[in-house]
Amino acid sequence: MDLNADDPNNFTISQNENGTQLVCFKDSISSGSSLWLDNSLRTNVPIFALQLAFILALNRLFIALSKSSHVPRIVVNMFAGIIMGPSFLGKWEAYRKTIFPFHIMMPVETVAGLTLVYYVFLIGLEVDLKTLRRCRKKSIILAISGTIFTVPIGFGLYYLLLTNFGSNPMPPSHGTSHFHGAMLWGFTLSCSEFREIAYILSDLKLLLTENGQLALTASLINDLINWIFLPVAINEFCYDSVVTLVVTILIGFACWYIFHPGAEWILNKIGTRDKEFIETEVVFLLHLVLVFGLISDGLGAHSITGAYFLGLIIPKGMLSDTIQDKVLDFVADFMMPLFFAVIGQRMMIDDWPWITVIVVVMMAFIAKILSTSLVFFINRMPLKEGLTVGLLMNTKGIVSIIILNSARNKLELDSTAFGVMLLTCWLMTVPVGPVLASTKTFASSICLDRSQRRTMQGTRPDSPLRVLACVHTKRDGNVIVNLLKESCPSVKSPIQVIAVELIKMTKGWSHPAASSLIIKDAHKPTFSTKSSRSGSFKDDNNDNNDTLGSFDNLTQAIFVEKMRILSSYKSMHKDIFNLAKQRGVTLILTTIYKEPTYDGLGAGGYSYNEE
Repeated sequence: MDLNADDPNNFTISQNENGTQLVCFKDSISSGSSLWLDNSLRTNVPIFALQLAFILALNRLFIALSKSSHVPRIVVNMFAGIIMGPSFLGKWEAYRKTIFPFHIMMPVETVAGLTLVYYVFLIGLEVDLKTLRRCRKKSIILAISGTIFTVPIGFGLYYLLLTNFGSNPMPPSHGTSHFHGAMLWGFTLSCSEFREIAYILSDLKLLLTENGQLALTASLINDLINWIFLPVAINEFCYDSVVTLVVTILIGFACWYIFHPGAEWILNKIGTRDKEFIETEVVFLLHLVLVFGLISDGLGAHSITGAYFLGLIIPKGMLSDTIQDKVLDFVADFMMPLFFAVIGQRMMIDDWPWITVIVVVMMAFIAKILSTSLVFFINRMPLKEGLTVGLLMNTKGIVSIIILNSARNKLELDSTAFGVMLLTCWLMTVPVGPVLASTKTFASSICLDRSQRRTMQGTRPDSPLRVLACVHTKRDGNVIVNLLKESCPSVKSPIQVIAVELIKMTKGWSHPAASSLIIKDAHKPTFSTKSSRSGSFKDDNNDNNDTLGSFDNLTQAIFVEKMRILSSYKSMHKDIFNLAKQRGVTLILTTIYKEPTYDGLGAGGYSYNEE
């Protein structure tokens, strides 16, 4: 590695008329045979390997330090990227020359851009547009009001920052116009990330609450709307081309009305919708991501547009689950820190008007809280709960980062506007988890009707017997239903049953099937824990796979309320116990569930005794 690569004799720095700094390297380029060209294995690859190792090591260190702070992963990724930027570690000359020299930034940015394309493709795989039709009216109003109210505030804060509250004249635009930058600020401020909110709620065991469900469904609506309009916003405001906007819309219509039905027809025709897909088919689709990104980029749209639309058109099922199982961890945990490191390299916080920045950050922070509180006030709901939901809706995610990064690439935002909004997104997300963990204000919305009875002898003749029925499979449901029928309930002495489907969840925590379950049962109490992708989710619209279908046709003396628990085996018993306490349950019914082992006896008994 050449430690003198950043020697001033090896490059020149100039500044053009719009204030952008240009770094030009003095390099000898030989044409002809590749024999006379530079060997990348000797020049670029060693430094890139060092950069990747340093980025991952620092990222994992911050993740380990923040493990018990209840903050989502994106907070740690952004913090690590900012620390590696020129405002902190970048001030150390040896670090700057060794880890992030000027001449090696292009390969890092290229790999980070490719990582973003694959990450957006995986996001498209998770988006299920059908869930929008199953949302409650209150959640829709909350999501729409949060967007309508915060976009004008972000628009105004952009001008207040650049003019230092009117004390300075408006600086010249580096891009097409300040209007585009202001709109991108407003759109960034209106975003709420479903993934991060789901992580916070599941980490704090707040998904059972009414307000937790309200915040989760509203954030899912907001997140889906953001991902739908993200390509349009980038192409309209960053590329400023009507042709590009039309091309993007045509690509979307072609993918949804031509390629999506075609993909479903192929999977149904050859009977591969629910089969195990081999690695060759997954690799083919990963290459197809690059093809779609290249086509959309060649047509004038952003490269992530094609990748996102490809993820949308792939039918949800075993194919999408297989792709995520094989690729998601590598892209999200191993490669995405590169993207955040590149974002951090673009952030300079030395010459900011700090008083103005503090005021802008505070006003941006309270924007969604005020809009959410206004919705709660109009609907005559407790204001304290509105403040808590508004705090949750402040959670930002990858959509906001993509908007800011694309705007900075096209010079729609200068370094100050880019850095201030990036810092604002980070500061708005940091306190959400710790504040909720310390106050537990969501608990005020739960009416804890705890049953003090330890036997059934002292019950009144007309009081219902509350039973929590835990079901793994449809066969378990039939067994418990037969037991309930044999209990001879009557109208005067009924049985109130809470039928819970226990779904084992594996690693990862954001899956379209899980979000579909939450939205589909939003009108009922739905409980989800630290979890994520289910190992064997079936199509929610298929009634034949309804595990709780046995509880539909019962006598009038048995009242049934159905819900699902998405949890791992290690914490499932705790979730059942908490649910039983909160619902005042007297009796818990479940079947013995054992995983088969080589000796045929089944697993579960020994681990239960250990607990």
